[in-house]
Amino acid sequence: MVFLTPVIFLFILAYFTSLSTRRYGAYGFLASLLKGKEAKCITEHHVKDALRKKSLEEALESFSGTELGTYISERSAAIKTYDDVENLAYEHLSKDYSFVKTYLPKDSLAFYNIYVEKYDLFNIKQVIRRLVSKSLHKVNFIPLGKIYESGLLGKLEEASSIDDVVNVVRQAGLYDYSVIIEEAQPKLSSEREAYRTRVLLEKRLDEEYLSKLMKISLKLRGREQLLPAIGSLIDLNIVNIVVRSIASKSQKDVGELIPEVFYVLTKEGVKSLLDARNFEELSEKLEHTPYSEIGKKIIDIYKTTGDVLLVEKEILDYALGKIKENVSTALHTPAVLLHYFLTKEREIKLTLLFFRLFFQKIPYEKYLPYLKVGVS
Repeated sequence: MVFLTPVIFLFILAYFTSLSTRRYGAYGFLASLLKGKEAKCITEHHVKDALRKKSLEEALESFSGTELGTYISERSAAIKTYDDVENLAYEHLSKDYSFVKTYLPKDSLAFYNIYVEKYDLFNIKQVIRRLVSKSLHKVNFIPLGKIYESGLLGKLEEASSIDDVVNVVRQAGLYDYSVIIEEAQPKLSSEREAYRTRVLLEKRLDEEYLSKLMKISLKLRGREQLLPAIGSLIDLNIVNIVVRSIASKSQKDVGELIPEVFYVLTKEGVKSLLDARNFEELSEKLEHTPYSEIGKKIIDIYKTTGDVLLVEKEILDYALGKIKENVSTALHTPAVLLHYFLTKEREIKLTLLFFRLFFQKIPYEKYLPYLKVGVS
């Protein structure tokens, strides 16, 4: 027994060391991989340089050395409109996420599988809107999400009824959403109730998704970074909706359509924000929330440019900051994956912002104060 004890001890030590190495070794590799890829993202520096160029070819040179810029440049012959660039940007994102997925540890894969459902909802909503409005226009899908990964996006595009949509959603394993759509189906068929039912359905789908995202964020290691980042995104997207409703004077219309999933904000607090008659009143109300400074930035961007992409970029910056507050403790958690997702989405917003300014020949000077080099 005297001779066996050290052997058993060494075996146990080796076993747990190997578990730790497998867990943290995988995250060490993932963190290095994602950090290297983030360094090849399009930033404000690239966009500011591209804005000063006169031709598409010269502008694309500004994005050289970046993965997205290279992807677009290699296919530049096919670019005729802004929509062409948007399609290429999401094609790149799809290939990129597919590549990253192969290196994910188990808990990050669980987070990935929930997170990408946002793209499923985007695609599902496009089809339901087409069916309800009886439009013949082709739907523009994003090639991401479980429906896409299951090879069912073509089937979703061909859907000629809500029944067809429900079947595709169920086949992709998105049962929670299929139940919600099925419940709304009878009223979606009524011409008098179809529009209102459709917008309320979208609200319910968003609530289901956001609830799932919050729950998975609470369960995983790195919740100290995941939850504030996800929560801030949810709250600030609500602020974004409120700002846009004030700009369009439609606060009463959007009030009941805002998803009732909050982080710091409350239902009463959101109602108070919607009662604001103008941006000045909204800014005063935001003073009583943790989003006072970012709220002012969002309002300022709207007043100066009215640009949704720039606002969404600002919101992503804020969420990224929430992860970076404790970045050293996030390296071996799914928070590194969320950081990458937000960085890539921010890159997409910046890139599409540039191409919209380029194709629509919008004077870019008023955008420059919001494109601060060095922000990441």
